[in-house]
Amino acid sequence: MTKRLTGQFFERQIELLAQRIVGDDTARLPLARVVAEADLELMRIRHLKKTMIERVMKHGVFDDSQSFQSQNDSNWWTGCEPNRPPWPMLFDRRQTMPKEEPDRLVEAVRCVLPDLVKLIRYENRAAGRRNKAISKLRSKKAI
Repeated sequence: MTKRLTGQFFERQIELLAQRIVGDDTARLPLARVVAEADLELMRIRHLKKTMIERVMKHGVFDDSQSFQSQNDSNWWTGCEPNRPPWPMLFDRRQTMPKEEPDRLVEAVRCVLPDLVKLIRYENRAAGRRNKAISKLRSKKAI
């Protein structure tokens, strides 16, 4: 079993789910563990994506350190131009967040989109591991 999900709780969850998948067939248990671990990882990733969007919808921000208008504004101290103020132009995303649905949801997704794209890569990898292990489980069952 790989150590992507750590901790006794997750190891126990993986073991329980793997045993539910194959029952008493100990020969297929290693593959069932791969399926279980990937499935739990998918659940965690999907929960994280949902939580990120909900947090931005509720609070207007996910990460308060991202309160600069652009990357250039966050680096204002490295080289101020003569007609620029010597401080960053900050804005409060809570003030710019739409008040009504579905605009609020759209803006929340837009705010966390770069992070969602990264999570989708992990989600796809976990789904691929799970699907590959399921295929192997099915082929071993037919033997």
